[in-house]
Amino acid sequence: MIQAFSFQRLTAFLVQLRPLIAWAKLMTQGERLLLLATLCFGAVGAYGTYLFYRPSRGPIIGSAGATGIELLYIGAAGVAVKHPSLRWLAYSLMLIGSLGSAYFGVMVSLRDALPGMFGIVGGVETGQVVWPTLDQWIVFGTPALVEGLVPAVAALLLSVFLHSSVSHRLIDADDAARQQQARREMKPFACPFCPHATDTPAKLWGHYGRCPDAAADPRSPDDKRAIVQKAVQEGRERLLNG
Repeated sequence: MIQAFSFQRLTAFLVQLRPLIAWAKLMTQGERLLLLATLCFGAVGAYGTYLFYRPSRGPIIGSAGATGIELLYIGAAGVAVKHPSLRWLAYSLMLIGSLGSAYFGVMVSLRDALPGMFGIVGGVETGQVVWPTLDQWIVFGTPALVEGLVPAVAALLLSVFLHSSVSHRLIDADDAARQQQARREMKPFACPFCPHATDTPAKLWGHYGRCPDAAADPRSPDDKRAIVQKAVQEGRERLLNG
C-alpha cells in the first residue's frame, strides 16, 4: 500500500516536471543557448549603461539607455535580411551597440576601481583629477578594462553569428522556393501516352481525360489510371529533386 502510494506521488511529481523537462530539451539546442548567452552578455552591458547614465541623467534615462542596448542586441541577433546593404546596416547597429556598451562598462568599472581619476575622493567630487600611476593601472585599471570589454565583445560576436545564421536560413528558403518554381515552370508532369506535359497533377489528370492517345490505348481503364498515377509520382519527384 505504501509502495503504491509512493509510486503515485512520484508519477505526479514527474508529470509536474514535464514542462521543465521539455524546456530543458528545447534549450539544449545550440542556437538557443547562444541566444540566451547573447541576452546575458547584453544584460551586463545594459546594466553598465544604466550605471553610467544614472548619476548625471537620472534613473529614467539610465533605464531607457539600458533597455535600448538590450533590445539592440536582441533585434540584431534575430532580424533576418537578404540584401547586402541591409546586412551591413545590421552589422553597423551591432557595432554601435557593442562600442557603446564597452565604453559605458569600462568607464563605470574605472570609476569604481580608480575614483581619483574622476576627481572623486571619499565619495565626494573634488574637481581635481588624479592620474593613476603605472602600478595602479596594472592592478586596478586592467581588470576594469577587461570587465567592460569582454561582455560587449562577446555579445557582438554572438549577435553577428546568430544574425548570419538566421539570414542564411532565409536566403536558403528563398533559393529553395525559386528552384521549386523553376521546376514547376519546366512542366514536370508528363503524359505517359503523348508528348504533352503540364505543371500540376490536376492538369495532368484533366489532360488524361481528353487525351486521344490515352483513349486509343488498348489497356484497361484501371491500368491506364495506374500509369497516370505513376507519372504524377514521378512528376512530384522531379518537382522536389529536379
